Amino acid sequence: MVIGNGVMLAHARPADGVRKVGMSLLVLKKPIKIYDENTKHAKRINVIIGLAPIDAAEHVLALSQLVKLLQQPHWLANIENATNAQMVYDSCFPN
Repeated sequence: MVIGNGVMLAHARPADGVRKVGMSLLVLKKPIKIYDENTKHAKRINVIIGLAPIDAAEHVLALSQLVKLLQQPHWLANIENATNAQMVYDSCFPN
């Protein structure tokens, strides 16, 4: 699911075999294009966020935490401009 600003959310449902809560972040050096059937246009993707909830409550909690990050003014730019894993980590888990 493309959620905008070059971000795609890839997620599973508990029924898909999720056994442990998980979240991952993939920052692409070269953006990819995902075709949107609704708009009939390709959307550029720089960041893919993976989400694996074990139940509906964890799913909602993880999504709310993700939304908080995405709403921070410079978070996405910081992720895209990071030059190493520590910079990405620090952007996701600030002091």
